[in-house]
Amino acid sequence: MSHEIKADYNQQYILPPSIEDWVPDSHPARFIRDFLDNFDLSELGFKEPKGISGRPHYSNDIMLKIWLFGYFHKIRSLRGLESACYNDLGLIWLTGCNYPDHNTLWRFWCDNKSAIKKLFKHVTRKAHKFGLIGLVLRALDGAKVKANVCDSKGWHSDKLLKRLNKGVEEVASMIESSVKAEDAGYSLPEDYDSSRVKEALEELKKVKREHLHPVDKDARMMKHGKGSSFCFNAQSVVDDKNGLIVAEDVTSDESDSKMLVPMIENVKAQWSLICTTYNLRKLYKLWTAEKFAFGG
Repeated sequence: MSHEIKADYNQQYILPPSIEDWVPDSHPARFIRDFLDNFDLSELGFKEPKGISGRPHYSNDIMLKIWLFGYFHKIRSLRGLESACYNDLGLIWLTGCNYPDHNTLWRFWCDNKSAIKKLFKHVTRKAHKFGLIGLVLRALDGAKVKANVCDSKGWHSDKLLKRLNKGVEEVASMIESSVKAEDAGYSLPEDYDSSRVKEALEELKKVKREHLHPVDKDARMMKHGKGSSFCFNAQSVVDDKNGLIVAEDVTSDESDSKMLVPMIENVKAQWSLICTTYNLRKLYKLWTAEKFAFGG
């Protein structure tokens, strides 16, 4: 008879297990802790809640570690981060068994946007200190990122004019039919509202554009996939030594050519390093290969 391994839910421990034993030495959660523990978050401008009554607030380092863990593992939603705090062993270890909810996570992000950006700038300096950036060869490219809007709800001058003219023709036709039939009245289609069409055309004329989305007026119509959509143009500059992003920007300009000079100036400033999923994973690989240690 073969032996089976089954869960023993009545197992007792003489000594309680240590939280440090929950994740291996090469776990991404350890990298994120090592990454952040070498920064003084108060000096970077992270806000400390002043309230002395009620439930104690979560520390800035715990909140920031949760956000970076989410970036690393491509957890895009606040509720997804909240759920991971309960279910992902790496995040449970990273937070020390603390479980902030999605509203708390969102308030932290809103209150500390500028401080987070400043933290990312300091990473560039550390990356250069560790020899991760070569400062010799850089590659610049752009990618169209679709705006979070419904394309069918966008305003397009040619379609609006066609709709307005069609409405005028339909109204004239109804009036003519009513007169011929000696009918005292007529009614317009329920979905016809010329004032809204005229307002949209006036808005397009004011901003001197052929396309505009009422929800996100910064988005532009750009080639995306096999067609065109309301998008943004994301620019990034990558250093050749370890493939780290050393400059980034998001613009509404449809053309990449106009972004060359601004991105070169951004690189010269050596100011920003976007710490997104891409860079976190690149730094993690270098960290596990013992090419550097943030505490060094």
